[in-house]
Amino acid sequence: MPPKNHWTGPEGGLKLVNNKAARFAIAAFPALRFPDSRRHSSKMTLIEQLRSKKKALTVEELAGLLCVAVRTLYKEVEDDHIPFFRVRTSIRFDPHQVADWLEMKMPPHSIRTQRHPVASARA
Repeated sequence: MPPKNHWTGPEGGLKLVNNKAARFAIAAFPALRFPDSRRHSSKMTLIEQLRSKKKALTVEELAGLLCVAVRTLYKEVEDDHIPFFRVRTSIRFDPHQVADWLEMKMPPHSIRTQRHPVASARA
């Protein structure tokens, strides 16, 4: 039997159950309902996710979004391959500039042309 106050939820979503104060807080503040952000963000492209950000990103935040190691991102900054700015000694990224940079890095969608097989060309 789980403890009286415990966290539970489907697919990794969290919800505090059996706690009167928590139920009141969740009812009073809908933002505390812990929506499963993975489902919502998976529908957005990476560039759309970046463009939706309103604040500068830290190295750790951007590394998480790009699914790369923090050290890899520091190397990109060191080699001046990615747009960044400094606030004293801290490195920050403008999400809109990073989105533009990513769009330039992505190959254009190629249009597939139908090619006739060699065997049908000989017939």
